[in-house]
Amino acid sequence: MTFTLSTALPGDGSPVSPLLDRAFGPGSQESRLVEVLAEQYPAFDPGLSLLAERDGEAVAYALFLPRTIRLRGADVPLAACGPVATVPEHQGSGAGTFVMEAALAALAERGLVGSLLLGHPSYYPRFGYGPAFDLQLVRAPERLLGEAPGEEGDTAAWRGIEGHDLPALVALHWRAHAAGNGAERRSAAAMDWASLAEGSHTLVWTESGADAPSGSANGGSVGDGGPRAYLRFRVRESVQITECGARDPRGVSAILAFTARLVREHARPQAEFRIPFAHAVSRELFRRGCTFESNNFGGAAMLQIGDWPGLFRHTDSSWAAVLAGAGHRSISLEIDGATHSLALVDGELRLGRKRDNLRHLVVPDGWAPGLITGHRCAADLIFDETILSRSQLDPEGLRLLPALFPKSQPMWTHSTVYEVADG
Repeated sequence: MTFTLSTALPGDGSPVSPLLDRAFGPGSQESRLVEVLAEQYPAFDPGLSLLAERDGEAVAYALFLPRTIRLRGADVPLAACGPVATVPEHQGSGAGTFVMEAALAALAERGLVGSLLLGHPSYYPRFGYGPAFDLQLVRAPERLLGEAPGEEGDTAAWRGIEGHDLPALVALHWRAHAAGNGAERRSAAAMDWASLAEGSHTLVWTESGADAPSGSANGGSVGDGGPRAYLRFRVRESVQITECGARDPRGVSAILAFTARLVREHARPQAEFRIPFAHAVSRELFRRGCTFESNNFGGAAMLQIGDWPGLFRHTDSSWAAVLAGAGHRSISLEIDGATHSLALVDGELRLGRKRDNLRHLVVPDGWAPGLITGHRCAADLIFDETILSRSQLDPEGLRLLPALFPKSQPMWTHSTVYEVADG
């Protein structure tokens, strides 16, 4: 079939919302999500809101949003994908593939090295996506939330967010999440903070007086009366803390005390914190004996890299540090049939296309995104004889892999606005 491509914005007379309602059901949350993003997201790019048409009928749609994501200790320009939809009558016709391939080409033109999404793991790998992020949970019963002395008085200073809080929230979020692979650099736009989904709430904690710190953290004001902690929550079978951050240990205590109050008031058995294990709140919950769980999100949290040289350039310091620390000068990686040579020259990383005959790793299809984030690690490579038989790694090259691809617990801390579709 032949399709034509155009850009389209939601709104009166636009085919975008009717198409999404046909794909997801009348009055779909996805339709509302696109409208909110187009109206409120500062970096919304109309050229990444793409529509496929056939014989004048809108049949498929894809939206990508430029975001900055932390990978391997560096800020990487990527895009968040969603929603993607094809009307039921044209599913299987190639319309979805057409609009996705056009969108990925547009990302490359804009210098975005790839994209992330939450999607079906059997569909998106055809576009180069691979599982790359985990879901990390900490389960905390009420008895472990409020046991620290003095926390009982911390619950009264919580309030809804206000416009002047946003710069401080950006700083608090980054302080809490920047250490992990998958952390977003948030904007000070309300849509990155306000709880737009029904039943979801975002609150901030302030503390005035002599004990309140003044100054700033990473560019956000945290002066007297300003937010020292924040949390976003919703009540389901348990109280779910979907995001939080604190300026200092007092802020951590305030988060736990308020969560204990929520658990009691809503008569829930526990709180469920959906935060990275490296988070300051997670560390305190670990000290108290809470239960930690991690899973691979069913393979649904995926990353796609369309510009591997660009990815290596943005993360060059991490690769250079590994090569320098191990005393090696080079290694080559074969990803999706293309060779990428990483060489250390005068302390700087140099990229090329030449295969290293002593240290050449053939990365299995779909594994590279997960190796970049730490979702997969060197052990997955070393203990697979098929991989080793296709690669050429001398003993030094094998010893290099654990430092090159360390295991971590990556988690994509996607923007609050996506809860509109999550419900």
